[in-house]
Amino acid sequence: MEYKKNIYIRNVIVAILEVLLSNKYGEIYNVANEKTYDSIYNMINNVIENVANNEINLLIKEEETNKYPKTNYLKLSSSKLRETRWMPSLGVIDMFNHVINLSKKGKK
Repeated sequence: MEYKKNIYIRNVIVAILEVLLSNKYGEIYNVANEKTYDSIYNMINNVIENVANNEINLLIKEEETNKYPKTNYLKLSSSKLRETRWMPSLGVIDMFNHVINLSKKGKK
């Protein structure tokens, strides 16, 4: 399974502004939402349960040879950035719901 950090673009923009307004130069910050650290498999299951109301079935086909690299765990910490008052505003389900609602509006 592949693991990724997910962050909503609004959170990234606000983080950049907070850093610029902090007047601290030469610092390095991670923009991450540690609460959204999840596997693709778990993200899909969350969407199925919480967004699609279990109306979708997930079928995983296991192959004898795996073409993908081993799982990497990249644990980023945004604790330094949080010292600037920045906080991520959306979790995984909220992000998915927002994207789905936007796509529904676009189809009208």
